[in-house]
Order: sequence, then C-alpha cells, then structure tokens
Amino acid sequence: MTHVQQETRIELGRRDSFLVRSAQGQRLRCLSGEVWLTVERESGDVILGPGQDYRIETAEPLVLSAFCPSQCVLESAAGAPATAVCIERLIAFVRAAIPWQLGRKLPLAGLPSTLIR
Repeated sequence: MTHVQQETRIELGRRDSFLVRSAQGQRLRCLSGEVWLTVERESGDVILGPGQDYRIETAEPLVLSAFCPSQCVLESAAGAPATAVCIERLIAFVRAAIPWQLGRKLPLAGLPSTLIR
C-alpha cells in the first residue's frame, strides 16, 4: 500500500501568531519551542511542547501563537496541505477596513483596543 504524507512547516518567532484554515483531519506536531493552539468555537486551548502533537478534529480555523521561537509541522495523510495565512496579513486587512467602518459612524468604543493605535 502506498502512503503519501504532505507537510506544511511553520516557523514562528517569539510572540508570533499564525492562522490555519482547512486543517480538519490533520496533525500538528511541535518540533521545538512551545506553541499555544486556539481553535475557534472550542472551549480550552492546547499548549504543545517539543515532540507533542494534536489531531485537528474540526473544520474551524485555528490560531497558533508562540511563547518563544518555535517550529511545528502540519501533517496530512493525503490531499492538499492546510491553508495557512499569516496573521499579519489578516490584521492589515482589518486595519484597512476600519476607515470605511468609521465612515458609518461606528463608535470607537465598539472597536477592540488592539486595533486602535
């Protein structure tokens, strides 16, 4: 029997974050450092250290955050690797949308403080 495994390598600097979409059925394995894993709409987070892994059971997006410089691998038994989007690109998109929303008289109190600088 032939077994094909695809990998997506992710390297995170200290306090970096990374958004992963479409990873259902894949396994996230921490190679070095410590990675904090938050899955949307799930209670509780997971912290992975070197050699630990986590099977992704849900189709919900997940965010990886690094406590220190870290490396991890997203493994797939078959099919395309997970779609990973750099969180900085997501933040830039949201910041670009803010002036449009402010034009609609959106009160500043309604915006997360991390988006107002």
